[in-house]
Amino acid sequence: MKVSVAAFVTVVVVMALTVEESQAVCPPHVCDNAVCQCIESCGKHQKLFPNGGVCGCCPGCVDILQEGDSCRPLYGAAVQPFCDEGLICNSQYVCVKI
Repeated sequence: MKVSVAAFVTVVVVMALTVEESQAVCPPHVCDNAVCQCIESCGKHQKLFPNGGVCGCCPGCVDILQEGDSCRPLYGAAVQPFCDEGLICNSQYVCVKI
């Protein structure tokens, strides 16, 4: 199968931008000077994760996704979205019943 040079270059550029974007969100050593707030509990349909905050530096409340919610992965996020018990993330990135 022949692939045009333009198509190949486009794929390489998109991949590079994706990697660069995820590093821009959470660059190396971003947690070195993080000041974390004390979180005792989370809201309804949330769960407390030790590294659930932005870039995984601090504890944070993470949404537990319900049926029909989008479960598309987040580039650079320490904790990825996850569906509630009895649900899975399908190939269209939607939480559906098992």
